[in-house]
Amino acid sequence: MPVLILLGIGTVCGITALVSKHKPSQKYDINMSEQEKTKRVFENNQKRIDKIMRKYR
Repeated sequence: MPVLILLGIGTVCGITALVSKHKPSQKYDINMSEQEKTKRVFENNQKRIDKIMRKYR
């Protein structure tokens, strides 16, 4: 019986961790201009490209 309780607690903690990890955060400030949003998107894309390039070096 205690094993089932621990298993249930572990499952709940695992699910909440996955949900919080994949939860989309607010990417942009409401007051940002279109140009600032575009700049932020380009910066994020460059970070992703750099991360991929480091992985395959």
